[in-house]
Amino acid sequence: FLDLSDLVKNKGWKKERPTGGKDPIAYNGNVWLGYDDPYQAYDKSKWVKDNGFGGIIVWEVGQDDTQGSCCAVKFPMLRAINNGLFGTGKGPETYGCEHK
Repeated sequence: FLDLSDLVKNKGWKKERPTGGKDPIAYNGNVWLGYDDPYQAYDKSKWVKDNGFGGIIVWEVGQDDTQGSCCAVKFPMLRAINNGLFGTGKGPETYGCEHK
């Protein structure tokens, strides 16, 4: 999330959500990357809770926004997962992340 947010914010990449999809993509020319953002992390973690699964694994916690450089809060991905699983805190729409 952190590296892709930097590409969109500072390197001229575009971000969109393809028609009918929730998963964001970032692209520049003919190169594109699919990824999760706080909105997707929230939706997935809420789905896990609603369907009775035991939890979620985070592959690379260091790719969360640890300094608040992409969003107005630190750790927006972990916040979104926590909120989706436990209903605590505020949702990703309050994190100050760009959402399209």
